Amino acid sequence: MSNYNYSIDSGGHRVATVHVGTVPTVFSSSWVRTDVYFHRYCELDKQPAHVAVTSPSFSCLGRDWTVQLYFNDLNVHVSLKTSRRENILAGMSINSVAYWNSSITVKRSDLRNCLEYGALWIEVRMRMSDSNIHPCTFIPDNSSACRTLQKMFMDKESADVVFEIRGEQTQNNKSARETSPTTKFYAHRLILRHVAPLLAELCMTDKSPAVVELPNISPVVFEDLLLYIYGCKKTNFGDDVAHIKEVIEAADKYAVTNLKIDAEAWYTSKTILTLENVLEHLLYADSKNCARLKEAAVDFIFNNRVHTSNMRLLASAPKDVSIEISASVARSKGGDDGFWSMSICHLRRKAHEKGLDVDGSRYMLISALLESEAENA
Repeated sequence: MSNYNYSIDSGGHRVATVHVGTVPTVFSSSWVRTDVYFHRYCELDKQPAHVAVTSPSFSCLGRDWTVQLYFNDLNVHVSLKTSRRENILAGMSINSVAYWNSSITVKRSDLRNCLEYGALWIEVRMRMSDSNIHPCTFIPDNSSACRTLQKMFMDKESADVVFEIRGEQTQNNKSARETSPTTKFYAHRLILRHVAPLLAELCMTDKSPAVVELPNISPVVFEDLLLYIYGCKKTNFGDDVAHIKEVIEAADKYAVTNLKIDAEAWYTSKTILTLENVLEHLLYADSKNCARLKEAAVDFIFNNRVHTSNMRLLASAPKDVSIEISASVARSKGGDDGFWSMSICHLRRKAHEKGLDVDGSRYMLISALLESEAENA
């Protein structure tokens, strides 16, 4: 009599695995499976356009995850959501149809035709990345984060710079700004010079302390900026996308590169890309030089096979979008085209390891890496 070994999935079903041939390391037992069922899916499918339905959160590999369905007129956008997914490889299949992306767009009619007992079954698989597979995100270490600097944050006695923030970033009325209360922040030229050079340039005066008034920034955003400079900021920007954009813009304006990249990663994780908004995010990414967000937007266009009629979206896209499209194609084919097939996160990691600037476009990062290799050859 044969003995069969089954595992039990989250729904209490028996699951058997059959491998044909030698099992490569990448398909080993390190993959963790979670089944998510949206029962009575036909009732959910009655949702109007631009409505999202989110599953309860589930824990896997030390992080909390949700599966979100975002409905528009013809399609359903299925996405695997978490606040931080570095070092984790993840993908989904829908009712046994393997897509193996963490973001999928499917026609509403196709989903209605593949239900199982009225339920939409989404299989999620993930595992920790290994030395041969690079994390899906990369944020440089915050080199200013040491206890000595943290203790100097807002130390009025030792500060030689006082920043005065009057009103909110969105206040354009001069009289309103002048009558609004002033918030003072205390800082140190030496620290700013090394962590936020453009901010330090505003403090170059013989006066001590130097008093600098900053317009067009809110006290809340500037506090985030200063906390990060002194290594005190815990990088949890919440769900307020407008606030995250303000942080990105302030970090970009004052050259606090690590904060900008951190906020960009958070913004990208909170953004649901659709055909209606992908161009908006692409143009924003280009205006603020957010290479990872631009890569995500182009990957969305390529992975969802945008029809020729919708390719007009790219007519208003940045000129270098063709570079991103080529890179997306190379990654989808699994080829090894050197730097050109690497993700932005991978390129940033390599640039950081070589002491190069990580705040650049794909072309800038690759050019700097090639130049560095040539110098060391």
